[in-house]
Amino acid sequence: MTAALGDLRTSNNWNDKLGLSDEESFQKTSVATATEIALDEKNSEQTFDSLQVQETAKNSFDFLAAMALPTVFEYFFPPIYQAIWQWLVENVQKKRDFSQLALGIPRGFAKTTLIKLFLLYTILFTEKKFLLVMAENQSKGNAIIADVIDMLNEPNIKQVFGNWNFGAETERQDLKKFGFRGRNIILMASTVATVRGINLKNERPDLMVFDDIQSRVDAESETISKQIESDMIGTAMKAKSPKGCLFVFIGNMYPTKHSILRKLKTNDNWIKFITGGIREDGTSLWEELQPIEQLKIEFINDLKQGRPEIFFAEVLNDENASVNSLLDLTKIPAYDIPEDEIHSGNFIIIDPATDKKDSDAVSI
Repeated sequence: MTAALGDLRTSNNWNDKLGLSDEESFQKTSVATATEIALDEKNSEQTFDSLQVQETAKNSFDFLAAMALPTVFEYFFPPIYQAIWQWLVENVQKKRDFSQLALGIPRGFAKTTLIKLFLLYTILFTEKKFLLVMAENQSKGNAIIADVIDMLNEPNIKQVFGNWNFGAETERQDLKKFGFRGRNIILMASTVATVRGINLKNERPDLMVFDDIQSRVDAESETISKQIESDMIGTAMKAKSPKGCLFVFIGNMYPTKHSILRKLKTNDNWIKFITGGIREDGTSLWEELQPIEQLKIEFINDLKQGRPEIFFAEVLNDENASVNSLLDLTKIPAYDIPEDEIHSGNFIIIDPATDKKDSDAVSI
């Protein structure tokens, strides 16, 4: 089987065009070149082996993203995202396994896009049959599977992998049932409270994705948070396939002790991959997408609004962030270093004794 793809405008050899013989060369290829695989009638067409394209898409996160999202894909995924992707891919391939993965990615760092691409990968390259996506509410879940279907409808994907719609049996906003890639596939959106005993086409879910099932408002309430957590464990996870099911929880921290991700971080049964938006060396987790200067401006804005804990929790994934009404950080003045002095560090003097006589309770 062959596939006609638009001219990549690089070299004459197929391996050279995709950089298959040189991984480093591929990484340096411009995003514009990578996305030019989209079929364009204005370009001259070349005939390539679709199996080779499939293998490249299976092994390269960036290449799959460029194929499925040619108008969205702008930047190569940074190394930490490549590591997360490999982690997900390795676990979804396991047989009769019930791994529980908790993925903490900051707000605004494409965590839901990552999950959508992972769902696409699962459809194209695994034997999973029942993919259940749960979100905060039904409409958000529907939106996720709609975007996955849009990827399957992308001409690049259809051209190389075939038309999923030829085998469509059910096509609702919340449910897609179709024959594709040699098996019957169910792609369903729901909430954690409504999937008790789910069984379609004599199948139970073998992949469950919990995508931002807890909102920030929910996290403020102990009662609501406990109910969501109970529904996740007692209703959703108990509906798994007895032959194996991968559980993937993805979200970010909230500045309350009721944050579900915060609880999963200390749960030994969950394998965690949690990262903040600013790395230890002071650089952004993904500089092209969220430049460090942009993040600094966002923090200053939250700080001046009197809510720095929101930035600490949702952007830095700091589970210890909480509201502190005793200290106004904006009142701490910056100390200007004279030009003839070398800046050697920062410190804050805290004197809780204030005007108490004979008190020496001071800390630096």
